[in-house]
Amino acid sequence: MFYAVYWLLLRKETYFSLNRFLLLGSAAISLILPLIRLENLFTVPDSNSIPSFFIDLGSETKITANSSAGYTDINKLIAVTALMIYISGVLFLLTRLVYQVIWFLRLIRNNTVVHRDGMKIVYVDEEIAPCSFLNFILLSSSVTWDEELEKIILHERAHVKNLHFIDLIFYEFMVVFQWFNPVMWLFGRSVREIHEYEADREVLKCEPDRLRYQAMLVNQVAGFEIFKLANSFSKSITKKRMIMMSKIKSSRFSKMKVLFVLPVILCLVFAFSKPHIVGESSQSMQPKQVTGKVIDAESNAPLSGAAVIIQGTTEGTITDDGGKFSIRVSGDDKDLVISYVGYETKVVKTDRTEIEVKMIKKVYDLPEDKAPKTGEKSTLETIPPPPPPPPTTGKEIYTMVEEMPTFQGKNGEGFQEYILKNIVYPEEAKKNKMTGKVYVQFTVNTKGEVVDVKVIRGVSPMLDKEAVRVTESSPLWTPGKQQGKPVNVQFTFPIVFSLDEKK
Repeated sequence: MFYAVYWLLLRKETYFSLNRFLLLGSAAISLILPLIRLENLFTVPDSNSIPSFFIDLGSETKITANSSAGYTDINKLIAVTALMIYISGVLFLLTRLVYQVIWFLRLIRNNTVVHRDGMKIVYVDEEIAPCSFLNFILLSSSVTWDEELEKIILHERAHVKNLHFIDLIFYEFMVVFQWFNPVMWLFGRSVREIHEYEADREVLKCEPDRLRYQAMLVNQVAGFEIFKLANSFSKSITKKRMIMMSKIKSSRFSKMKVLFVLPVILCLVFAFSKPHIVGESSQSMQPKQVTGKVIDAESNAPLSGAAVIIQGTTEGTITDDGGKFSIRVSGDDKDLVISYVGYETKVVKTDRTEIEVKMIKKVYDLPEDKAPKTGEKSTLETIPPPPPPPPTTGKEIYTMVEEMPTFQGKNGEGFQEYILKNIVYPEEAKKNKMTGKVYVQFTVNTKGEVVDVKVIRGVSPMLDKEAVRVTESSPLWTPGKQQGKPVNVQFTFPIVFSLDEKK
Protein backbone atom coordinates (compact mmCIF):
# COMPACT_ATOMS: atom_id res chain seq x y z
CA MET A 1 0.00 0.00 0.00
CA PHE A 2 2.85 2.39 0.81
CA TYR A 3 4.70 1.48 -2.38
CA ALA A 4 1.54 2.13 -4.38
CA VAL A 5 1.52 5.72 -3.09
CA TYR A 6 5.12 6.16 -4.23
CA TRP A 7 4.64 4.46 -7.59
CA LEU A 8 1.44 6.24 -8.55
CA LEU A 9 2.12 9.72 -7.19
CA LEU A 10 5.76 10.41 -6.38
CA ARG A 11 8.21 8.37 -8.48
CA LYS A 12 8.30 10.97 -11.29
CA GLU A 13 8.82 13.94 -8.96
CA THR A 14 12.25 15.52 -8.42
CA TYR A 15 12.03 15.61 -4.62
CA PHE A 16 14.48 12.73 -4.31
CA SER A 17 15.25 13.10 -0.61
CA LEU A 18 11.55 13.15 0.21
CA ASN A 19 10.96 9.99 -1.84
CA ARG A 20 13.91 8.30 -0.19
CA PHE A 21 12.55 9.16 3.24
CA LEU A 22 9.10 7.89 2.22
CA LEU A 23 10.42 4.52 1.05
CA LEU A 24 12.64 4.01 4.09
CA GLY A 25 9.97 5.15 6.51
CA SER A 26 7.21 3.09 4.92
CA ALA A 27 9.32 -0.08 5.07
CA ALA A 28 10.01 0.51 8.75
CA ILE A 29 6.37 1.35 9.52
CA SER A 30 5.24 -1.78 7.66
CA LEU A 31 7.26 -3.85 10.14
CA ILE A 32 6.04 -1.97 13.20
CA LEU A 33 2.31 -1.56 12.50
CA PRO A 34 1.36 -5.26 12.81
CA LEU A 35 2.97 -5.28 16.28
CA ILE A 36 0.82 -2.39 17.52
CA ARG A 37 -2.48 -3.97 18.57
CA LEU A 38 -4.66 -1.08 19.66
CA GLU A 39 -7.92 -2.16 21.25
CA ASN A 40 -11.45 -0.81 21.14
CA LEU A 41 -10.81 1.75 18.37
CA PHE A 42 -14.18 0.85 16.93
CA THR A 43 -17.12 -1.38 17.68
CA VAL A 44 -18.48 -4.16 15.52
CA PRO A 45 -21.37 -6.54 16.09
CA ASP A 46 -20.47 -10.08 17.00
CA SER A 47 -21.43 -11.96 13.85
CA ASN A 48 -20.38 -15.20 15.53
CA SER A 49 -22.68 -14.90 18.52
CA ILE A 50 -25.01 -17.82 18.89
CA PRO A 51 -28.66 -17.32 19.88
CA SER A 52 -30.27 -19.31 22.66
CA PHE A 53 -28.14 -20.93 25.37
CA PHE A 54 -25.55 -23.65 25.30
CA ILE A 55 -26.21 -26.86 27.14
CA ASP A 56 -24.02 -26.38 30.16
CA LEU A 57 -21.51 -29.24 29.89
CA GLY A 58 -18.37 -27.60 31.16
CA SER A 59 -16.61 -28.92 28.04
CA GLU A 60 -17.41 -29.20 24.37
CA THR A 61 -18.61 -32.37 22.70
CA LYS A 62 -15.53 -33.32 20.71
CA ILE A 63 -15.91 -36.06 18.13
CA THR A 64 -12.49 -37.51 17.34
CA ALA A 65 -11.77 -39.85 14.45
CA ASN A 66 -8.48 -41.68 14.03
CA SER A 67 -6.77 -40.81 10.77
CA SER A 68 -6.14 -43.74 8.48
CA ALA A 69 -2.50 -44.67 7.89
CA GLY A 70 -2.96 -44.43 4.12
CA TYR A 71 -4.00 -40.81 4.28
CA THR A 72 -1.41 -38.03 4.26
CA ASP A 73 -2.16 -34.78 6.02
CA ILE A 74 -1.79 -32.62 2.93
CA ASN A 75 -2.19 -29.38 4.88
CA LYS A 76 0.63 -30.27 7.25
CA LEU A 77 2.80 -31.41 4.35
CA ILE A 78 2.23 -28.14 2.52
CA ALA A 79 3.01 -26.12 5.66
CA VAL A 80 6.27 -27.99 6.32
CA THR A 81 7.29 -27.77 2.66
CA ALA A 82 6.58 -24.04 2.56
CA LEU A 83 8.58 -23.52 5.76
CA MET A 84 11.54 -25.47 4.38
CA ILE A 85 11.47 -23.47 1.13
CA TYR A 86 11.35 -20.21 3.10
CA ILE A 87 14.24 -21.21 5.39
CA SER A 88 16.27 -22.36 2.37
CA GLY A 89 15.77 -18.98 0.69
CA VAL A 90 16.78 -17.12 3.87
CA LEU A 91 19.91 -19.25 4.33
CA PHE A 92 20.93 -18.87 0.68
CA LEU A 93 20.55 -15.08 0.62
CA LEU A 94 22.10 -14.66 4.07
CA THR A 95 25.09 -16.79 3.06
CA ARG A 96 25.51 -14.80 -0.14
CA LEU A 97 25.29 -11.53 1.79
CA VAL A 98 27.90 -12.59 4.35
CA TYR A 99 30.20 -13.90 1.61
CA GLN A 100 29.99 -10.65 -0.34
CA VAL A 101 30.65 -8.53 2.76
CA ILE A 102 33.72 -10.60 3.60
CA TRP A 103 34.90 -10.43 -0.01
CA PHE A 104 34.42 -6.68 -0.09
CA LEU A 105 36.26 -6.14 3.20
CA ARG A 106 39.14 -8.24 1.92
CA LEU A 107 39.39 -6.00 -1.13
CA ILE A 108 39.72 -2.97 1.13
CA ARG A 109 42.23 -4.64 3.44
CA ASN A 110 44.45 -6.17 0.74
CA ASN A 111 44.70 -3.12 -1.53
CA THR A 112 46.09 0.38 -1.30
CA VAL A 113 43.95 2.99 0.45
CA VAL A 114 44.65 6.62 -0.45
CA HIS A 115 43.20 9.59 1.47
CA ARG A 116 42.35 12.40 -0.89
CA ASP A 117 40.19 15.49 -0.22
CA GLY A 118 38.60 13.82 2.81
CA MET A 119 37.82 10.63 0.85
CA LYS A 120 39.16 7.09 1.22
CA ILE A 121 39.97 5.78 -2.24
CA VAL A 122 40.85 2.10 -2.63
CA TYR A 123 42.84 1.15 -5.76
CA VAL A 124 41.95 -2.44 -6.55
CA ASP A 125 44.22 -4.69 -8.62
CA GLU A 126 41.20 -5.98 -10.51
CA GLU A 127 39.10 -4.62 -13.34
CA ILE A 128 36.03 -3.31 -11.56
CA ALA A 129 33.57 -0.53 -12.19
CA PRO A 130 33.93 2.50 -9.91
CA CYS A 131 31.73 2.03 -6.87
CA SER A 132 31.35 3.01 -3.23
CA PHE A 133 30.77 1.00 -0.08
CA LEU A 134 30.53 2.34 3.46
CA ASN A 135 32.87 5.36 3.36
CA PHE A 136 35.22 3.89 0.73
CA ILE A 137 35.38 4.57 -3.00
CA LEU A 138 36.79 1.69 -5.01
CA LEU A 139 38.58 2.21 -8.33
CA SER A 140 40.54 -0.07 -10.60
CA SER A 141 44.26 0.63 -10.28
CA SER A 142 44.50 0.75 -14.07
CA VAL A 143 42.41 3.92 -14.40
CA THR A 144 44.06 7.24 -15.15
CA TRP A 145 43.18 10.39 -13.28
CA ASP A 146 41.46 12.73 -15.68
CA GLU A 147 38.44 15.04 -15.82
CA GLU A 148 35.98 12.18 -16.33
CA LEU A 149 37.37 10.29 -13.36
CA GLU A 150 36.91 13.37 -11.19
CA LYS A 151 33.23 13.45 -12.13
CA ILE A 152 32.95 9.74 -11.32
CA ILE A 153 34.59 10.24 -7.93
CA LEU A 154 32.34 13.23 -7.28
CA HIS A 155 29.36 11.00 -8.06
CA GLU A 156 30.55 8.25 -5.71
CA ARG A 157 31.43 10.81 -3.06
CA ALA A 158 27.78 11.91 -3.09
CA HIS A 159 26.78 8.31 -2.30
CA VAL A 160 29.16 8.30 0.69
CA LYS A 161 28.10 11.76 1.87
CA ASN A 162 24.38 10.89 1.81
CA LEU A 163 24.98 7.60 3.68
CA HIS A 164 23.33 5.58 0.95
CA PHE A 165 25.06 2.44 2.18
CA ILE A 166 22.79 2.45 5.28
CA ASP A 167 19.73 2.27 3.05
CA LEU A 168 21.20 -0.60 1.08
CA ILE A 169 22.16 -2.60 4.18
CA PHE A 170 18.66 -2.12 5.59
CA TYR A 171 16.97 -3.29 2.40
CA GLU A 172 19.34 -6.21 1.92
CA PHE A 173 18.34 -7.57 5.33
CA MET A 174 14.70 -6.93 4.53
CA VAL A 175 15.09 -8.93 1.31
CA VAL A 176 16.84 -11.77 3.14
CA PHE A 177 13.88 -12.34 5.44
CA GLN A 178 11.16 -11.32 2.98
CA TRP A 179 12.62 -12.70 -0.23
CA PHE A 180 9.20 -14.17 -1.07
CA ASN A 181 7.66 -10.67 -1.13
CA PRO A 182 7.94 -9.14 -4.63
CA VAL A 183 7.18 -5.67 -3.32
CA MET A 184 10.35 -5.77 -1.21
CA TRP A 185 12.46 -6.29 -4.34
CA LEU A 186 10.70 -3.34 -5.96
CA PHE A 187 11.45 -1.27 -2.87
CA GLY A 188 15.17 -1.99 -3.21
CA ARG A 189 15.19 -1.20 -6.91
CA SER A 190 13.43 2.13 -6.37
CA VAL A 191 15.79 3.10 -3.55
CA ARG A 192 18.82 2.48 -5.77
CA GLU A 193 17.29 4.64 -8.48
CA ILE A 194 16.74 7.47 -5.99
CA HIS A 195 20.36 7.12 -4.84
CA GLU A 196 21.54 7.65 -8.40
CA TYR A 197 19.23 10.64 -8.85
CA GLU A 198 20.63 12.23 -5.69
CA ALA A 199 24.24 11.56 -6.72
CA ASP A 200 23.66 12.96 -10.24
CA ARG A 201 22.14 16.09 -8.70
CA GLU A 202 25.31 16.63 -6.63
CA VAL A 203 27.50 16.26 -9.71
CA LEU A 204 25.38 18.70 -11.76
CA LYS A 205 25.84 21.33 -9.06
CA CYS A 206 29.55 21.32 -9.99
CA GLU A 207 29.15 20.48 -13.67
CA PRO A 208 26.99 23.10 -15.41
CA ASP A 209 27.15 21.25 -18.72
CA ARG A 210 24.48 18.60 -18.27
CA LEU A 211 24.87 17.16 -21.80
CA ARG A 212 28.59 16.66 -21.26
CA TYR A 213 27.95 14.72 -18.07
CA GLN A 214 25.34 12.57 -19.80
CA ALA A 215 27.76 11.83 -22.62
CA MET A 216 30.37 10.76 -20.08
CA LEU A 217 27.86 8.31 -18.59
CA VAL A 218 27.21 6.78 -21.99
CA ASN A 219 30.91 6.48 -22.83
CA GLN A 220 31.87 4.98 -19.48
CA VAL A 221 33.06 1.40 -19.94
CA ALA A 222 31.07 -0.93 -17.71
CA GLY A 223 32.78 -3.47 -15.49
CA PHE A 224 31.09 -6.43 -13.83
CA GLU A 225 28.60 -6.00 -11.05
CA ILE A 226 30.35 -6.45 -7.72
CA PHE A 227 27.95 -6.22 -4.88
CA LYS A 228 24.42 -5.02 -4.34
CA LEU A 229 25.50 -3.24 -1.16
CA ALA A 230 27.76 -1.04 -3.30
CA ASN A 231 26.64 1.88 -5.45
CA SER A 232 28.14 0.98 -8.82
CA PHE A 233 28.67 3.93 -11.15
CA SER A 234 28.65 2.43 -14.64
CA LYS A 235 26.13 -0.30 -13.98
CA SER A 236 23.58 2.28 -12.88
CA ILE A 237 23.36 4.04 -16.27
CA THR A 238 19.70 4.07 -17.15
CA LYS A 239 17.31 5.98 -19.32
CA LYS A 240 15.50 7.13 -16.18
CA ARG A 241 18.58 8.98 -14.96
CA MET A 242 18.82 10.87 -18.21
CA ILE A 243 15.16 11.84 -17.99
CA MET A 244 15.47 12.99 -14.37
CA MET A 245 18.48 15.17 -15.21
CA SER A 246 16.48 16.89 -17.93
CA LYS A 247 13.28 17.23 -15.94
CA ILE A 248 12.13 20.56 -14.59
CA LYS A 249 12.07 20.72 -10.82
CA SER A 250 8.73 19.64 -9.39
CA SER A 251 6.44 22.28 -7.91
CA ARG A 252 6.04 22.74 -4.18
CA PHE A 253 2.50 21.45 -4.48
CA SER A 254 3.90 18.08 -5.51
CA LYS A 255 5.28 17.65 -2.00
CA MET A 256 1.73 17.52 -0.70
CA LYS A 257 1.24 14.18 -2.43
CA VAL A 258 3.20 12.53 0.35
CA LEU A 259 0.24 13.20 2.63
CA PHE A 260 -1.58 10.36 0.90
CA VAL A 261 0.39 8.01 3.16
CA LEU A 262 -1.65 9.25 6.13
CA PRO A 263 -4.91 7.51 5.11
CA VAL A 264 -2.81 4.41 4.36
CA ILE A 265 -1.43 4.47 7.91
CA LEU A 266 -4.93 5.06 9.29
CA CYS A 267 -6.34 2.11 7.34
CA LEU A 268 -3.55 -0.16 8.54
CA VAL A 269 -3.96 0.92 12.17
CA PHE A 270 -7.61 -0.07 11.95
CA ALA A 271 -6.73 -3.28 10.13
CA PHE A 272 -4.38 -4.43 12.88
CA SER A 273 -6.43 -3.12 15.81
CA LYS A 274 -8.60 -5.30 18.01
CA PRO A 275 -12.22 -4.12 17.79
CA HIS A 276 -14.67 -4.08 20.62
CA ILE A 277 -17.07 -6.92 19.86
CA VAL A 278 -20.68 -6.29 20.76
CA GLY A 279 -22.41 -9.50 21.64
CA GLU A 280 -22.08 -12.25 24.14
CA SER A 281 -19.27 -14.71 23.77
CA SER A 282 -19.85 -18.38 24.06
CA GLN A 283 -18.30 -18.29 27.50
CA SER A 284 -20.60 -15.56 28.80
CA MET A 285 -23.59 -17.38 27.30
CA GLN A 286 -22.98 -20.46 29.38
CA PRO A 287 -25.98 -20.46 31.72
CA LYS A 288 -25.70 -21.08 35.42
CA GLN A 289 -28.24 -21.77 38.11
CA VAL A 290 -28.71 -19.06 40.71
CA THR A 291 -30.71 -19.82 43.83
CA GLY A 292 -31.70 -17.46 46.56
CA LYS A 293 -34.10 -16.41 49.25
CA VAL A 294 -36.06 -13.18 49.61
CA ILE A 295 -36.78 -12.12 53.20
CA ASP A 296 -37.95 -9.11 55.18
CA ALA A 297 -34.95 -7.11 56.40
CA GLU A 298 -36.44 -6.56 59.86
CA SER A 299 -38.14 -9.80 60.77
CA ASN A 300 -36.26 -12.17 58.42
CA ALA A 301 -39.66 -13.56 57.42
CA PRO A 302 -39.74 -15.09 53.92
CA LEU A 303 -41.59 -13.11 51.26
CA SER A 304 -43.76 -15.32 49.09
CA GLY A 305 -44.66 -14.20 45.55
CA ALA A 306 -41.78 -11.72 45.14
CA ALA A 307 -40.96 -11.09 41.47
CA VAL A 308 -37.41 -11.99 40.40
CA ILE A 309 -36.63 -10.64 36.90
CA ILE A 310 -33.39 -10.70 34.89
CA GLN A 311 -32.58 -7.05 34.32
CA GLY A 312 -33.18 -5.88 30.77
CA THR A 313 -35.34 -8.89 29.90
CA THR A 314 -38.85 -10.18 30.49
CA GLU A 315 -37.57 -13.48 31.86
CA GLY A 316 -37.92 -14.28 35.50
CA THR A 317 -39.70 -16.20 38.23
CA ILE A 318 -41.43 -15.72 41.62
CA THR A 319 -40.53 -16.88 45.09
CA ASP A 320 -42.29 -19.87 46.65
CA ASP A 321 -43.97 -20.06 50.06
CA GLY A 322 -40.57 -20.15 51.73
CA GLY A 323 -39.34 -17.06 49.85
CA LYS A 324 -36.99 -19.20 47.75
CA PHE A 325 -36.37 -18.95 44.03
CA SER A 326 -34.19 -20.58 41.38
CA ILE A 327 -33.34 -19.05 38.02
CA ARG A 328 -30.81 -19.60 35.25
CA VAL A 329 -28.76 -16.65 34.04
CA SER A 330 -26.03 -16.31 31.42
CA GLY A 331 -22.77 -14.97 32.84
CA ASP A 332 -21.85 -12.83 35.83
CA ASP A 333 -22.79 -9.56 34.15
CA LYS A 334 -26.52 -10.16 34.59
CA ASP A 335 -28.37 -8.47 37.46
CA LEU A 336 -31.59 -9.60 39.09
CA VAL A 337 -34.35 -7.12 39.86
CA ILE A 338 -36.40 -8.17 42.93
CA SER A 339 -39.66 -6.37 43.60
CA TYR A 340 -42.47 -6.87 46.11
CA VAL A 341 -45.45 -4.68 46.85
CA GLY A 342 -44.76 -2.42 49.82
CA TYR A 343 -40.99 -2.89 49.60
CA GLU A 344 -38.23 -1.01 47.84
CA THR A 345 -37.14 -2.63 44.58
CA LYS A 346 -33.67 -4.11 44.82
CA VAL A 347 -31.04 -4.95 42.18
CA VAL A 348 -28.53 -7.69 42.99
CA LYS A 349 -25.62 -9.12 41.05
CA THR A 350 -25.36 -12.77 40.09
CA ASP A 351 -21.66 -13.21 40.75
CA ARG A 352 -22.61 -15.90 43.31
CA THR A 353 -24.75 -18.96 42.81
CA GLU A 354 -26.50 -18.52 46.18
CA ILE A 355 -27.77 -15.15 47.32
CA GLU A 356 -29.94 -13.79 50.09
CA VAL A 357 -31.99 -10.68 49.41
CA LYS A 358 -33.19 -8.59 52.32
CA MET A 359 -36.07 -6.34 51.32
CA ILE A 360 -36.67 -3.02 53.08
CA LYS A 361 -40.21 -1.74 53.53
CA LYS A 362 -41.04 1.37 51.59
CA VAL A 363 -41.93 4.38 53.74
CA TYR A 364 -44.85 6.53 52.57
CA ASP A 365 -45.60 10.06 53.79
CA LEU A 366 -49.40 10.03 54.28
CA PRO A 367 -51.50 13.14 54.93
CA GLU A 368 -52.54 13.54 58.58
CA ASP A 369 -56.26 13.14 57.87
CA LYS A 370 -55.53 9.76 56.19
CA ALA A 371 -53.05 8.44 58.73
CA PRO A 372 -54.25 5.24 60.48
CA LYS A 373 -55.79 5.69 63.93
CA THR A 374 -54.61 3.82 66.99
CA GLY A 375 -55.73 0.22 66.84
CA GLU A 376 -56.30 0.27 63.10
CA LYS A 377 -54.15 -1.68 60.62
CA SER A 378 -51.90 0.31 58.38
CA THR A 379 -53.01 0.67 54.81
CA LEU A 380 -49.70 -0.80 53.70
CA GLU A 381 -50.25 -3.92 55.80
CA THR A 382 -53.61 -4.60 54.18
CA ILE A 383 -52.29 -4.54 50.60
CA PRO A 384 -52.80 -7.98 49.12
CA PRO A 385 -49.87 -9.89 47.61
CA PRO A 386 -49.24 -9.40 43.87
CA PRO A 387 -51.30 -11.51 41.49
CA PRO A 388 -49.56 -14.53 40.00
CA PRO A 389 -48.13 -14.16 36.47
CA PRO A 390 -50.43 -15.11 33.60
CA PRO A 391 -50.54 -18.85 32.90
CA THR A 392 -48.45 -20.24 30.08
CA THR A 393 -50.18 -21.32 26.87
CA GLY A 394 -47.79 -24.20 26.16
CA LYS A 395 -46.64 -22.61 22.88
CA GLU A 396 -43.97 -20.26 24.24
CA ILE A 397 -40.32 -21.17 23.70
CA TYR A 398 -38.10 -20.44 26.69
CA THR A 399 -34.35 -20.32 27.01
CA MET A 400 -34.38 -20.34 30.82
CA VAL A 401 -37.00 -21.82 33.12
CA GLU A 402 -37.33 -22.71 36.75
CA GLU A 403 -36.73 -26.40 36.05
CA MET A 404 -34.52 -27.04 33.01
CA PRO A 405 -35.01 -30.22 30.93
CA THR A 406 -32.92 -33.25 31.86
CA PHE A 407 -31.71 -36.11 29.69
CA GLN A 408 -32.17 -39.61 31.19
CA GLY A 409 -31.91 -38.28 34.71
CA LYS A 410 -28.81 -36.18 33.96
CA ASN A 411 -28.19 -32.65 32.79
CA GLY A 412 -26.28 -31.84 29.62
CA GLU A 413 -23.65 -34.47 30.40
CA GLY A 414 -26.13 -37.22 29.63
CA PHE A 415 -26.88 -35.81 26.20
CA GLN A 416 -23.15 -35.38 25.56
CA GLU A 417 -22.59 -39.07 26.32
CA TYR A 418 -25.40 -39.99 23.93
CA ILE A 419 -23.81 -37.89 21.14
CA LEU A 420 -20.38 -39.45 21.66
CA LYS A 421 -21.78 -42.99 21.49
CA ASN A 422 -24.05 -42.55 18.49
CA ILE A 423 -22.45 -40.07 16.12
CA VAL A 424 -20.57 -41.38 13.09
CA TYR A 425 -17.70 -39.44 11.56
CA PRO A 426 -18.41 -39.51 7.78
CA GLU A 427 -15.69 -41.42 5.89
CA GLU A 428 -15.64 -38.86 3.11
CA ALA A 429 -15.12 -36.11 5.69
CA LYS A 430 -12.21 -38.02 7.21
CA LYS A 431 -10.68 -38.55 3.80
CA ASN A 432 -10.90 -34.83 2.97
CA LYS A 433 -9.67 -33.82 6.45
CA MET A 434 -12.84 -31.90 7.27
CA THR A 435 -12.87 -30.61 10.84
CA GLY A 436 -14.61 -27.87 12.76
CA LYS A 437 -17.35 -26.95 15.18
CA VAL A 438 -21.02 -27.39 14.30
CA TYR A 439 -23.62 -25.49 16.31
CA VAL A 440 -26.95 -27.32 16.45
CA GLN A 441 -30.07 -25.63 17.78
CA PHE A 442 -33.07 -27.63 18.94
CA THR A 443 -36.08 -27.43 21.20
CA VAL A 444 -37.18 -29.86 23.90
CA ASN A 445 -40.98 -29.60 23.78
CA THR A 446 -43.54 -30.18 26.51
CA LYS A 447 -43.53 -33.93 25.74
CA GLY A 448 -39.75 -34.21 26.05
CA GLU A 449 -39.28 -34.62 22.30
CA VAL A 450 -36.39 -33.03 20.44
CA VAL A 451 -37.89 -30.93 17.65
CA ASP A 452 -36.97 -28.06 15.30
CA VAL A 453 -33.38 -29.27 14.89
CA LYS A 454 -31.25 -27.02 12.68
CA VAL A 455 -27.65 -25.98 12.16
CA ILE A 456 -27.11 -22.31 12.96
CA ARG A 457 -23.38 -22.37 12.17
CA GLY A 458 -21.96 -25.22 10.17
CA VAL A 459 -18.70 -26.57 8.79
CA SER A 460 -19.58 -28.67 5.75
CA PRO A 461 -22.76 -30.34 4.44
CA MET A 462 -21.52 -33.80 5.49
CA LEU A 463 -20.65 -32.87 9.07
CA ASP A 464 -23.74 -30.67 9.43
CA LYS A 465 -26.01 -33.49 8.22
CA GLU A 466 -24.53 -35.98 10.69
CA ALA A 467 -24.89 -33.52 13.57
CA VAL A 468 -28.57 -32.99 12.73
CA ARG A 469 -29.18 -36.74 12.29
CA VAL A 470 -27.83 -37.77 15.68
CA THR A 471 -29.63 -34.89 17.43
CA GLU A 472 -32.98 -35.72 15.83
CA SER A 473 -32.53 -39.37 16.92
CA SER A 474 -32.31 -38.35 20.57
CA PRO A 475 -34.45 -40.31 23.07
CA LEU A 476 -37.04 -38.45 25.13
CA TRP A 477 -36.01 -35.84 27.64
CA THR A 478 -37.74 -34.89 30.85
CA PRO A 479 -39.35 -31.58 29.81
CA GLY A 480 -38.59 -28.32 31.54
CA LYS A 481 -41.12 -26.66 33.79
CA GLN A 482 -42.21 -23.12 34.50
CA GLN A 483 -44.68 -22.52 37.35
CA GLY A 484 -44.93 -26.28 37.65
CA LYS A 485 -46.11 -26.80 34.06
CA PRO A 486 -44.12 -28.35 31.13
CA VAL A 487 -42.84 -25.77 28.64
CA ASN A 488 -40.76 -25.68 25.45
CA VAL A 489 -37.06 -24.97 26.05
CA GLN A 490 -34.55 -24.13 23.33
CA PHE A 491 -30.86 -25.05 23.40
CA THR A 492 -27.75 -24.58 21.31
CA PHE A 493 -25.35 -27.52 21.37
CA PRO A 494 -21.77 -27.29 19.93
CA ILE A 495 -20.26 -30.45 18.43
CA VAL A 496 -16.56 -30.41 17.53
CA PHE A 497 -15.36 -32.74 14.77
CA SER A 498 -11.64 -33.38 15.11
CA LEU A 499 -9.14 -35.78 13.52
CA ASP A 500 -6.67 -37.58 15.74
CA GLU A 501 -3.24 -37.47 14.11
CA LYS A 502 -2.09 -40.54 16.03
CA LYS A 503 -2.33 -43.74 14.02
